[in-house]
Amino acid sequence: MKILLLMVGLAVGALGCFPSGGNEPLELETTTSTTTTTTTTTTTTTTTTTCPSTGFDIVFMFVGTSLTKEMITTLKTDFMEKVAIGPGPGEARIGAAVAFNDPTEESSFSLAAHSNAAAIAEALNKYLNKGTSGGKGIGQVTLEKVYKDFDDHPLPNRKKYRVVFFSLPKSDLQNNRVQYRQKTVTEKGIDLGITTLLLPYDIATGEVMDIVLGNQDNAFPFASSATFKDSRVLERLLERIRADQECI
Repeated sequence: MKILLLMVGLAVGALGCFPSGGNEPLELETTTSTTTTTTTTTTTTTTTTTCPSTGFDIVFMFVGTSLTKEMITTLKTDFMEKVAIGPGPGEARIGAAVAFNDPTEESSFSLAAHSNAAAIAEALNKYLNKGTSGGKGIGQVTLEKVYKDFDDHPLPNRKKYRVVFFSLPKSDLQNNRVQYRQKTVTEKGIDLGITTLLLPYDIATGEVMDIVLGNQDNAFPFASSATFKDSRVLERLLERIRADQECI
């Protein structure tokens, strides 16, 4: 009896974070299935391997008048400590910038400034209680600080994100848009390969969706700074960022 042999290779990339430890470099699964068919049986063999992932650079942006110590603590425990921080494959570099901050104070630190979650949180704590409605707005700080930071610290095989925590009265938002329209700033970021993600909370008027060009998939709202931790919004944010990564 003649035996017919059919070999089919199927490669599928499925996302996963390996190893399962909280802050180790992200890796991606690559699954290969081979199906063998004879006149009497069909056998499928599946082999799963991992590949190194792109890294990701994130600059968190805050409104100085709305930043709280509890938010910084939650960001440290529920995001920064769940990623590997560094410049390598599957690792994250994290910077920050604060809008509506005292103009006499430093209001940002770069992607290359800190190599662990504790140091990043400590740097953020220095921005507490220094907010002012007369400070530079989100758009202006983005153009002067955030985009420049990405440009000054480039690395290959990185995904780039501007993550904006936004809570601002409508009057201040409108005054800010007279100077720098949010859509224009975000569109410039797209040209630079930077994805903008928005976390609106407390008083956040409808115009804030301009920051993500009206794209609901890029917005992660939560009710207030008081409910930030319980909202698990950082879990959804991290899932989104991990889902964007690719094999290198």
